[in-house]
Amino acid sequence: MKPSEPIYEIQIERQVSVPMRDGTVLCADVYRPKVEGTFPVLIERVAYELSRRCKANGEYFASRGYVFVGQNVRGKFHSGGVFSVED
Repeated sequence: MKPSEPIYEIQIERQVSVPMRDGTVLCADVYRPKVEGTFPVLIERVAYELSRRCKANGEYFASRGYVFVGQNVRGKFHSGGVFSVED
């Protein structure tokens, strides 16, 4: 099967604050198609710097009709809380 082709221009929102139930705020970069509409969402949580780690996946999936959220886990980079390998 041939991979899908990129058909959308994309927009990126960087360092979006996402509050958790316990009040901890996690940092995310959100990649989305640059058109109005409802799209499925993919989330990748990482302990690494977002723009380097999630850029390729974000651009790939957003250009193909998905919203892609790259989010730092607790206690890493701009996310609050305490990092734990068990989270």
